[in-house]
Amino acid sequence: VARFNDRPVDDQVVGFTHSARLPGFVRHDTFYSLHEVFSKLNSYTTRLVKHQKIRPSLARGAISAIGAFFKWYLFSGAWRKGKVGVVTGLYATFYSFLKYFKAWYAHQDKPESAADKHTDSRTI
Repeated sequence: VARFNDRPVDDQVVGFTHSARLPGFVRHDTFYSLHEVFSKLNSYTTRLVKHQKIRPSLARGAISAIGAFFKWYLFSGAWRKGKVGVVTGLYATFYSFLKYFKAWYAHQDKPESAADKHTDSRTI
């Protein structure tokens, strides 16, 4: 018996003792529409930032996005898959940037705690 863990993003099967290959074929459609792709992108990056500590940095987001494009579109060969390859390559690029951008954006909204404020009692 196996089950999925409770992670909000990138869930995995846990508790299994062995695996076996099932006969037949599985059809896997990467996506049905661009709306679905962007909806998942927004949902996944929001949950990631909410449940995982991501260091807020726009520069890191830009560098990570460039790296993701090279890794997921060029090096993986997604460019050979036509439109699906372009969409999945751009998905990886946007995902990499958005997780840092959303962490940066959320960090900007947080008020500075009293312990972090630098106050001088002699200043008027």
